[in-house]
Amino acid sequence: MVLIKFYVPSKLKEFLKGFAKENGMEMSELIRHALIYFHMAYLLGELKTPYDKLKKRFLETFDNAYKSRK
Repeated sequence: MVLIKFYVPSKLKEFLKGFAKENGMEMSELIRHALIYFHMAYLLGELKTPYDKLKKRFLETFDNAYKSRK
């Protein structure tokens, strides 16, 4: 294996760290699985929604969910 490094905002790092811990794995294992999953889905044509549309839908959905909790 080789080491790959990249920068993320500290809040994202803490989220990933906590999510990994809750699921009984190290953060590197979680990210490795996410990258493998993404690559398989991409190669099989399962990711048909363009990034900009997906991001817009994601933000609208979770912004509305957040507002409804207030």
